[in-house]
Amino acid sequence: MTSENKTSPTEPAHSEPADTDVNDLLTLLAVDEIGPDLYRAASPVLPGRRNIFGGQVMAQALWAASRTVEAGRLQHSLHGYFLREGLFETDVIFHVERSRD
Repeated sequence: MTSENKTSPTEPAHSEPADTDVNDLLTLLAVDEIGPDLYRAASPVLPGRRNIFGGQVMAQALWAASRTVEAGRLQHSLHGYFLREGLFETDVIFHVERSRD
């Protein structure tokens, strides 16, 4: 076994800059405002997946909710239930209810 194929703990496993990964994540989680307290998010088709990933939907919901509060206010919890599977062909619509503003 040669050491040529090994990476040390301080070396990245790939050569792409971290900024690219962050930008890809922000693009994946982006939501568009389509009305008062109403947001839409598209879900790109991911290889090996049939349905939208639930964690992505939760992150998009949190992002939409964060856009309805004044700057400096932070979320402290998030609860959700998945009633049906999401499909890539259909955008997800988020309606944010301002219960404590």
